[in-house]
Amino acid sequence: MNGCETWKLTKATETKLRTTQRIMERSTMGITLRDRKRASWVREQTRVKNNVEAVKERKWNWADDWITTTWTTKQKVFCVKTYYKTKSFKTVQAKHRRLFNFNYYPNKSKISKWVRNFETYGSVEDRRKARKSPT
Repeated sequence: MNGCETWKLTKATETKLRTTQRIMERSTMGITLRDRKRASWVREQTRVKNNVEAVKERKWNWADDWITTTWTTKQKVFCVKTYYKTKSFKTVQAKHRRLFNFNYYPNKSKISKWVRNFETYGSVEDRRKARKSPT
C-alpha cells in the first residue's frame, strides 16, 4: 500500500484491490471458493480493513496535507491583514477565495496560527521556518 496516495484509482484498480484482498484473506483462513463462504463473512472473521477504503482515506489525507502545506507567503499575509481589518474568519475566507480564485481556502485554525505567528515572531511563517533578520 506504500505510495497508494498517488495512484489513479479507477474502477478496474478498485476491483483488482478487492479481489486480491479477498484471495489473501481466504488463503490465510484456509478457505476456498468451493466452501461457499461470502466475502462479508470472511471479512468479519479476519477483521481486516477494506483496502479500497483505506486507499481512498489515505488519498484524501494526502490531498489535505498537500493543500494545507502549499499556502504562499502572499496568501498568508493577505489573510493576516484581512483578519486585522475585519476580525472575521468567514470574511477572510470569502475574500481569499475571490482574490486568489481558489475553490478552497484556509480554515480558521490556519488563519489563527498565522495571526499568532505574526504577533509572536513578526512573521506569518512557522517559527521553525522563519528566517532571522540580519543584524
